[in-house]
Amino acid sequence: MNYSELRAQLIADRQVLSWNRQKHTSPLSVDLKTLSGIVADDTLTAREGFDSISQSTGPFVGDGYRHDSNAGKGLQHATYTFNIEKSGHYDLQFAWSAHPNRATNVPVTVTQRQTSHPLVLNQRESPGQPPFGSAGTFQLKKGVVTVRMENAGTDGYVILDAARLVPIPGSAPAR
Repeated sequence: MNYSELRAQLIADRQVLSWNRQKHTSPLSVDLKTLSGIVADDTLTAREGFDSISQSTGPFVGDGYRHDSNAGKGLQHATYTFNIEKSGHYDLQFAWSAHPNRATNVPVTVTQRQTSHPLVLNQRESPGQPPFGSAGTFQLKKGVVTVRMENAGTDGYVILDAARLVPIPGSAPAR
């Protein structure tokens, strides 16, 4: 069959030959472009593991979130990299969707210039300002900051979604 004839027949049958509508987004999704601070979605992490992708529990940032499938404990990790343009106090926040099957002891390490700050996230509890919950405030210098999330020794599903650093103007000294 000749393409021109096929195309004409498909159009006559009201078939869609090219998609020109907006991409469908979940009502549980938060648009990355609407967020303040320095934001890194899970799609921008350097990862080993966290291969399962979901949209089942919201809210979440972007197209969905990743998780560890509550398996491969100690073998999965992801690193967010932030470029701090102005030294100051920052609130480190993570996005996650709380659920009873989530881990209460997610290990996270914040590193800048050879100094590391370990902390633990409880993803079973609802984040303070869904989808984001604060992990603490940090005095950060201009330059690169890495934030590593792992699933070593965790007691449930570990959620990998967005992380952000929100500048805190005029704040008290941070840890």
